Formats: sequence, C-alpha cells, structure tokens
Amino acid sequence: MGKGYLKINLTTGEQSAPVEGEIVVTDENGNSLYDLFTNETDALELPAPDEELAFIPGKKPYSEYNIGIQAEGYRPVFIYNVRILDTSETIQPVDMIPLPLGATKGSAQPVIIRNEEHGLLNPKTISRFNLEEPNVGEERVLPHVIVPHYITVHLGTPDSSASNIRVNFKDYIKNVASNEIYDTWPEQALIANIHCIVSFTLNRIYTEFYRARGYNFDITNSTAIDHFFKPGGAYGWNISRIVDTIFNEYLAIVGHKEPFLAQYCDGHRVKCPGWLSQWGSCFDAQNGASAWKIIDKYYAYQLELRESNIFTENIQSYPGYAIRQGDTGDYVRKIQEQLNRISGSFYIPQTQVDGVFGVSTTESVKAFQRTFNLSPDGIVGKATWYKIQEIYNAVKGLSGMDSEGEYIGIGTTPPKVVLSEGSTGKNVAELQFLINYIARYYSDIPYVVQNSRFDSATKNAIIAFQREVGISPDGIVGPATWRALYDTYWGIVGTAPKPPTYPGYLIKLGARGDDVKRVQQALNRARSIYPSIPQIVEDGIFGSITEAAVRAFQREVGLSADGIVGPVTWEALMDVESMSMQQGAETETGTGEPGIIYRKKKPCEENNESNRPSKPTKPVVPIMPIEPEMPTAPEMPTAPEMPTAPEMPTAPEMPTAPEIPTAPEMPTNPEMPIEPYEPGEKPSQEVNTFKLLILFMLSHMKR
Repeated sequence: MGKGYLKINLTTGEQSAPVEGEIVVTDENGNSLYDLFTNETDALELPAPDEELAFIPGKKPYSEYNIGIQAEGYRPVFIYNVRILDTSETIQPVDMIPLPLGATKGSAQPVIIRNEEHGLLNPKTISRFNLEEPNVGEERVLPHVIVPHYITVHLGTPDSSASNIRVNFKDYIKNVASNEIYDTWPEQALIANIHCIVSFTLNRIYTEFYRARGYNFDITNSTAIDHFFKPGGAYGWNISRIVDTIFNEYLAIVGHKEPFLAQYCDGHRVKCPGWLSQWGSCFDAQNGASAWKIIDKYYAYQLELRESNIFTENIQSYPGYAIRQGDTGDYVRKIQEQLNRISGSFYIPQTQVDGVFGVSTTESVKAFQRTFNLSPDGIVGKATWYKIQEIYNAVKGLSGMDSEGEYIGIGTTPPKVVLSEGSTGKNVAELQFLINYIARYYSDIPYVVQNSRFDSATKNAIIAFQREVGISPDGIVGPATWRALYDTYWGIVGTAPKPPTYPGYLIKLGARGDDVKRVQQALNRARSIYPSIPQIVEDGIFGSITEAAVRAFQREVGLSADGIVGPVTWEALMDVESMSMQQGAETETGTGEPGIIYRKKKPCEENNESNRPSKPTKPVVPIMPIEPEMPTAPEMPTAPEMPTAPEMPTAPEMPTAPEIPTAPEMPTNPEMPIEPYEPGEKPSQEVNTFKLLILFMLSHMKR
C-alpha cells in the first residue's frame, strides 16, 4: 500500500478571498480521518494503492475519500469520491457560495459534488470525438487566437437542457487532464496530453464551433464530443504545475491560423489511428520519448507549437525572463504593487513598493506561491507571473464592484417595477449590476453587458438565477425575483471578505508618505497616455504641483477635478498606470500573431532520425524562454533587459527545453486527527452537531 496527499483550498468570489471553515475528511465508509478548521489545509497524508497500478491499463490505481465543509454564512459542501494516487498530491479547490440574507445553515441547500470513475476506467469515455475531423483550412472566425480567462461549459450534450457553468480556463484544463490521464505518469506524457487538450479547447473557441451554431457556450462536457470535465473536481499537482506553464501554448498545422483540433482516445479499450493514444503516450514516455516525439508519432499533419499572449482580461504578457531577488525596474514595482493589493485578502506579507526585488519581496512571492499551489522558490517565472495577475484582477474587480454598488445606491427595498426583455433605463442598469455581482459567486450565472437594456443575454442570466434560487424560470423580474436578487446580494455583502480598495483615507494637499509617493509615481506613468499631466518629483510630499497633476488627471478621465485622491481617483490612477505600462512593454507578439515555439518536421524528413526533435522545445522565435518555477530548474538570466528574439530557424531541429520542475517532497506521518481549534478552546455544540451530520451524509450518500 502506498500513500498520497490531499490539499483543500476554500475561497469565494472567483478566488478573490479565502474562507475559513470546518473541514472533515472521511474514508469511503464514513470514518473520520481529519477534522480541521482552516481555509487551506497542509498536504494531508492518505493511503493509496501502489503507484505501479497507474501504468497497467484497466487497473484502479487510486483510493477515494469524501469531504464535508461548513463555514459560517456559506452553503455546506459535500464532495464524494475524491481520488488519491500514490506519491501524488491532489488539490481540491472549493468555491464557497454565500447564503442569501436571512438564510440559516439549517435551511441552506448543500452543494453536492459527486466524482465519477476516472476517464481511463469510465465506460462513458470509450466513444470519443465523433462529430467531425479537424477543420483543415477552414476560415477562421475570430481575428486572433485568444486565451480566455473563463470558458463556458455546457454540462451535457449540446441540445440537452443541462445548465452552463463558467470556469477559469487554466482550471478547466487542469480538471480535464486530471480526469483523462493519471498525475503520476511520466512528465513528457503529461505535457503531450496537455498540449492536445489546450489545442482542442482553443480550436472550439477560435472557430466558435458552438456559438456559431446558436449555442451560448464554448464547449460541452459530453465525452462523445468534447472532454471529460467534472464541475468542482480536484486536480493533480504535477498536472497543475505543467498547465500553469504551458496553458497558452497550442498545436497548429503549418500554414494555418486555427489551433489544431487534437483528438485522442485511450488507445486500450478503443483504437484511434491518426489520433493520440493516451496509454500509448504513457508507454512512449516510459521508453524515453519526449512530448514532441509523442505528438509527432501520432499525428500525420505537419504541426508546430505556438504561443498566444492575447488574453480576454487586462493581463500583461510575461516579460520573457524570470524576475528574482536583485532585479529592479517597473516589472518589479508592478509585482510589488499587485502583491500588496492581494495581501489585503490573503495571508501574504506586504513588501515595500520601490522597484527593488529584495528579501521582503522574495518572502511575499514565496507566501503567494504557497497559497496558490505553486513551487515556493521566490522567483516570478511564467506561472507565478500570470497567477499574480489573475488573483490581482479578481481582488481588484471585486472591490471595484463594491464601489459601484455604493455609487448605484443599492438599498434594502427592491424596486416595484416589473422588468422583462425590451425594458430599458436605470432599473435595468441596477438589475444588470446585481446579476454581475452575484455571478462572481455563482458560476452557473453568466455575466451580462451593463448597457441598461434588458436584452436576450440579460434574460438568460435572470433565468439562470431563478433556477438557482428556486423561482419559476420565466426571465421576468417581478417582486419575487427582485426580492431574491436583493437577498442574495446583501447576503454576499454581509458574508464574503472584502479586499481593500485604497489606503483608506483622502490623499490631498499637505499629505506626506509612501501613499503620496505611490500617487506621484502613477501620475508620472499616466503622462504617457495623458501628456497634459505635468511631470512631478516623486518625493512623497503632496504639494501644489502634485495637486495640479491630480486635477489634470481627473479632468482627463472625466472625474471631478478637486485635486484630492479618494477611492475612485485611486482606482482610476491604478488602471491608467497599468495601461501605460502595458502600452510601453516590449512584447514580441504584440501584433496578435502567435509566436512559433517549435515545428514538426517536413514530410521529406520523415526518415531522418537526426532531425527529429529530442524533447518539447522552448521558443526559437519570437517568444522568450519559459521559466520553471522550482529552484532545481536551469538558471535563467538575471538581467532585467528584454532579450533579443532569435532569428527564424532554417533547419527543423528543435532546441532543448528545460525540464518542468519536479514536485516537492510531501510531509509524512501527520498526526490524526489534527486539532482544529485554538489551545483551550472548545468546539461549539453546533459545530459538533454539524460534524455528526457530515459523517452521516458522507457515509450514506455514496456514488
């Protein structure tokens, strides 16, 4: 018998804030193994079958455990059949949903997540991808290959009445990969399979395969058509770290714009000539094949690997080199600012914003990496860079919505007007704000454009909300729907942790200190967009010249020009500063054309083994090398200057990539159970009662 590990993370509002609660882990028979009170567990050790079973088709290489979660002000969560593999760490993210105003834990409907058998054992995955062959030469629909922040998944076949769910793109890829292959497979097999999953998914988005046919989603979780995706499912640590590094890299046929529709099957229960074999990729990697050789073996097309740095959210492209202790400059300053903003919500120490990557910045980066399941090396490589921006945007976006709610003036009494498709005006604007605010906490409610018009998208969002709260889904906003919207909104406001907006006081004439200096720095950067702003000395003293610069900025962005930096001016300054930095960043793919990372050999080279790539390679043009996250990775350049893009190669031989870092050693032999309360503190009777309920449900509601 082997042992694996389980780590559980509780967050809310699209990972914008942590949530503390009681977590109970049981075995399949309902026996309690761990009982903790936290927002994030350490790696919990659990028995698992020996690792060798993961390399034998048809064998079950994992054990299964159940999780019950309670947190004050949130719906209870029960997760069944979480898979644990020998030597692997399973990460279980949990999105906690706040209770509506006035609801109690006893009356709350629990969130129940039931995991199915793994895709390599599940009969549903035998028939795969039978809709069409790759769209070779098909006209592109979108102007560029875009990496979305979120993807909308239909939880059934396209014409079924199943609901849609909004999922973070990287989390979707991690979820699918963890349901389709084993986390303990050789690294090169994982990379090959993940490239195929990313390419297939981006093809669906780029060609608008479903949306062009009138559907309101990007992809389905029907394994006969798309991927094996399980809402709320866990993922493996090895898969997670690889996805964080290559999530924006995709296969494409040479000479074609669209991502390659990389189809595959398990290769054991069903054969699929011309497609990748999952089991075959595992055995090939065991025999020393690189990911690129595996891809080369199974697909007949002349393929190349590209990278897209075009994102749907305000995300600045990775600068192309790792940023670490000793570096200086604007990129360092940006990291420091974003970490400090995130630290208001998560347990991350603040660092001085001075553009110097010192010891305190290193410690902040390590704390961030530990919190978000990255290798804690204190180096901002590609995976850490994009994760910092992703969480920063979530925290910043939520606080921005809180400010907007205050501006709109959401009270406690809903409007009396009945709204339906075709309605317009300020009540519709309020309705759309409420929808978008609630959607951050309910992933099956779509976002809408706040245009003050009750259009078909707004109606669909209302129908999704009505289904969520148990109201007849007619898409009409009458008294019951208004009341439910208000109760849900105020339930979130009263429960969910709030990230800080700005320093918390009016920064004006006579003020001194770091906050003033921060304003001055932002104003000077904003001059690249608004030349009317006078240049000022960044001395931390709010004098008449700084006041004049603030007034000039306020006039440019349409704010009241009072020369005072309150929360609205602060947010506007940070937004414009981010735009100015992105505008000036020297990103090689800024034209929207993807960079070619490596290319499959030409047909005339089929029999020339010396020309076959030895392993997946990193960019030859024009993308910068990918920085591994672990300290065991090859040392990356420390100079902050952007390296010059190498020339396009004339030969097909591929350069060698650095290995993606290996997983850190897991802790052993934790004491069971772990005491979840402070020394001397007794758990309440309510907590004990809930623990009994958890144990009852986890032992009686099996698959």
